Amino acid sequence: MTGLVSGIITMDVTPPAAAAWLALHPLTRRVSGIDFDDTRLLGAINVAVVGAAGNSGYWVAPAARGHQVARRALRLLTDWAFAELDLGVIILEIRAENPASMAVAIACGYHEAGRLDVNLATGTKGGLIFSRLAGDQR
Repeated sequence: MTGLVSGIITMDVTPPAAAAWLALHPLTRRVSGIDFDDTRLLGAINVAVVGAAGNSGYWVAPAARGHQVARRALRLLTDWAFAELDLGVIILEIRAENPASMAVAIACGYHEAGRLDVNLATGTKGGLIFSRLAGDQR
């Protein structure tokens, strides 16, 4: 699947390719969603749960960017996960060079909680941790 590399869209992805990516990343407790507008892929979002903590990720297809797809999806998922999964916190890992994703997180009531440096095969990549507690206001 050439369109998805480490969770980041590099080109338009077909619905079957997106579904295949989600199938390759199973976790014991994971909720995933892919949204389509007629036959056009808009993006995907998920939350992986361990105990009372969730780790969420999302991406938006290039053609759907700028239409608040991620913002609407993250708000819906966050509200649902706190209400239905009884989570205490949801964490987002956002690359420092992705200001659009940071804006989505902030608009949905998340705040920057720290930095994360991950040693990948190509070197060290910096990331930011955003979090939202169940009691935080949006």
